[in-house]
Amino acid sequence: MNGVQFAVTSTPPVITSNGGQQPSSSNPINNGGSKLVISGAITTSSSNTQIPTINLNHPNININNRRLSNISSDPNMNNGMNESYFEYRNETVMGIQPTYNYGEYGQWIARSLNFPITFGFDYLPYIKCIYNELENSIYFGVNCATIGSAISGIISIYVNIEKDYNIGLGLIGMHIGRNYLNDQDGCTKALLLLKKGRKSSPNFLQRLWLLERNKEIESLIDLDGRNVLDIKHILLKLEKKHFVIMTLHKAFWKEMLQESISINKIESLNKQITSLTRECDIIFNGLIANYGNNKTVLRTFAKYLEEIKFEKEKAFDMYDEASSIEEEESKKVTTLYLQSNQQKIILILMELKIHNIKKKNINLEHH
Repeated sequence: MNGVQFAVTSTPPVITSNGGQQPSSSNPINNGGSKLVISGAITTSSSNTQIPTINLNHPNININNRRLSNISSDPNMNNGMNESYFEYRNETVMGIQPTYNYGEYGQWIARSLNFPITFGFDYLPYIKCIYNELENSIYFGVNCATIGSAISGIISIYVNIEKDYNIGLGLIGMHIGRNYLNDQDGCTKALLLLKKGRKSSPNFLQRLWLLERNKEIESLIDLDGRNVLDIKHILLKLEKKHFVIMTLHKAFWKEMLQESISINKIESLNKQITSLTRECDIIFNGLIANYGNNKTVLRTFAKYLEEIKFEKEKAFDMYDEASSIEEEESKKVTTLYLQSNQQKIILILMELKIHNIKKKNINLEHH
């Protein structure tokens, strides 16, 4: 995220509530409940786009019991633009469960969560509140990077305030980061967030969830520490192309079996098949050159050779190579398991021997 930061254009942020302060026309405060208002335009360094005042509603919140109540937005605000803002409004076992739009929004939130806060929220660490809805004063047309930064900045500060919700919000960031940052850095940051969550004294359900997510992410990293998310992403694309080519093959031969053949349709299908096949050939050549010892890559390539290129002998060779790699891996795992068991047995025998020697010494002393 290059150049995305918080900046106050004119005056520093002013935080007001209905506790002892008078509402103004520019900063309205509802009588039905307290409202936290952060004034000041937020911009990006790449453009002068401004976001309207961010209003965080939090009426009827019981801080001691950690209760969140769902409230309805101002009718004037509810203009049907459901995709134009983010909502955070359900409490779950893990803390806060957000409902948000995926895609670019999720990417910017994930990236922003990993950057330091540069906006001057000097007063927020002293305010004991939790917000449950971000009003749609932030609109769909505003820069996604700015929206993500604003929301993540508020979340990050609250994570530092409330230990009880630290795990929940941290796991949200980890989940978004793992899904939208498909690189080694994304997995590393996700594991760091999980480690931080384990240090926050989680309950039994949270601890179980943390362990499951940790296993899930570690399964994406091989023994050498190389991330295989990119490989899986590429293989998924290749499988889709494979399916499309098979469909085009069927359409081609179906047209060829017609009594009156459409030459234009045959040419169109042939061009599509040729184009997709060339793309797959280039991608597979790169994968085999870089990950030729990956059994999943070999099997996917073998299936492609067998069903698309009709090179069955070469496909069988690939299948055999993948099977031999799998056997070697299973042997290594078995060897490591046996070695660990042998070490355990040796330690147990040594402990028994030491125990017997101590017992003999005690008997000799008594005699």
